[in-house]
Amino acid sequence: MAGLDEASLRTLRWRVEGLPVRLGQILLIGGLFWLYARTSLPLAWSAGAIATAVIDADLSRRHLTRLDDWRLAVLTAFSRVASAGAFASVCFVFLTDRSGVGLAAAMLVGCAMNLNNAVMTRGSRRFFLSIVGPSSVCLVALPLVAWRNGHALSLAGAGILTVGAVAYAVFIALLARALFKESQALRSALEAAEAASRSKSAFLAVTSHEIRTPLNGVLGMAQAMENGTLSQVQRGRVSVIRQSGEALLEILNDILDLAKIEAGKLELETAPFEVEAVTLSAVRAFSATALAKGLA
Repeated sequence: MAGLDEASLRTLRWRVEGLPVRLGQILLIGGLFWLYARTSLPLAWSAGAIATAVIDADLSRRHLTRLDDWRLAVLTAFSRVASAGAFASVCFVFLTDRSGVGLAAAMLVGCAMNLNNAVMTRGSRRFFLSIVGPSSVCLVALPLVAWRNGHALSLAGAGILTVGAVAYAVFIALLARALFKESQALRSALEAAEAASRSKSAFLAVTSHEIRTPLNGVLGMAQAMENGTLSQVQRGRVSVIRQSGEALLEILNDILDLAKIEAGKLELETAPFEVEAVTLSAVRAFSATALAKGLA
C-alpha cells in the first residue's frame, strides 16, 4: 500500500479535508426531508451517515501517515465502503414517501451522488469501486424497490427506469475511465517536462564549467599582460579584455545559479558597488564598435 499513486493520495486527502462538506450535505438532506416527511427516519439516517463519515475521515487521516500499514489500509477500505453506502442509503429513505416526490428525489440525489463521487475519485482506480460502487448499486435498485413498496409505478416502468439507471452507471464508469486516462496523460506530460528541465539544467551547468576553464586562461593572460610593460593604449585594451572576461565569468556564474534556483537554495547577496565603474566598464567594452560606426 506504500505505492499509492498521486490520484489515490488525493482521494484520501479528500476523505479527510472534505469531511465538513459531507457533514453539511448530510444535515441539509436529512433536515429538508425531515421537514417534508416529519418522521424520525431522516434523523436516524443522518446520525448513521455522520458516524460513518467521521470514522472514515479519521481512518483516512491515519492511513495518510502510515501508508505501509496494510491492516490499516484494509480497515480504511471497509470504512470507505460503509460511509459511501450509508450516504447512498438516503435514496431508500426517500422512498418512504409514496407520493411520487420520493422516487424523483431519490433518483435525482442518486445521480448527483454518483457523478460527484466519480469526479472526486478521478484518476484513482483503487478507490473508484469502493466509493462509486455503493451509490451505483442503490441507484440501479431504486426503481424495483419502489415498485415492490407500492409506489405508483408499473413493473414495465420500473424496468425502464432500471435500464436507465444501469446506462447512467455505465456512463459514470466510462467518465471515470476517461478522467483516469486524462490524469495519466497529464502526469506523463509533467514528468517529461520535469525531466527536460533537469536535462537543461545539467547541460547548462556542464557547459558553463567547460567555458569557465578557457576563460580563466584568458583572464590569467590578460592579468599577466597588465603587469608587463605596455603603452597607455595597449594597457587600456588589455583592461577591456580583462573586464569583459570578468563580465562573462559573472554571466556564467548566473547560469550556474539556475540549478540553485530550481533546488530552492539560491541566496541573494547585498554588496556595495560603484556605479561609475560599472558604467565605464560598459563604455569601454563597446567603444571600439561605436568608433567603427562613427558614433561618439
